[in-house]
Amino acid sequence: SANSSSPADTLTSKPIYLKYHTSDSIYFSFFWQAMGRGNLPEIQDSLLLQFKNPSIANDTFAWANVWFHAGYSALPPDTIFHLVMIRVDTAYLKEGFQFRFRNWATTSGNDDHWNIDYVLLGKNRSASDTIFRDVAFVYNSSSLLQNYTSMPWEQYQPSEMKTNLNLFVRNNDTLSLGINTTFTDTIFDSGGGIQEHYRSE
Repeated sequence: SANSSSPADTLTSKPIYLKYHTSDSIYFSFFWQAMGRGNLPEIQDSLLLQFKNPSIANDTFAWANVWFHAGYSALPPDTIFHLVMIRVDTAYLKEGFQFRFRNWATTSGNDDHWNIDYVLLGKNRSASDTIFRDVAFVYNSSSLLQNYTSMPWEQYQPSEMKTNLNLFVRNNDTLSLGINTTFTDTIFDSGGGIQEHYRSE
């Protein structure tokens, strides 16, 4: 039925060499968001993270649930990205480790959306390793053209270019100093001449 949940999407990593010791403190982290700009997952929907133990030959039993979020009923919709930190157990510290995200959703349409971002697997981490030294674009850039998203090269004239371009950039670090968030864009013609030059403010 339209309101029932079934296995939907699966995102599986390639095999990873993870032959480390427990003392190496391997952590797996990611951010998740329900709905985003799509459809709100209902209470019967879920998002799962599974780890694969490469020592178990039977693929059905090799995968184990290590985290899940069942349903989503917050009102109004919660559009925040939530951080998950998981210490990788000794059973998975082997060559051929894999992880996968799976979800249960209504499969009769484009419904029950989950977003995943900033997936990070690394050693010498701790549960408090929650700050990411990264500056990122929040939204896609708009067109560099004033009136169109694209045009044939034969139609292009330098006067078609915007004189200003607004971009939304987020500093994911807690440090407000020492991170350069300015950038420049230069557009060259086929002869190497500069057509336009932009600098962020």
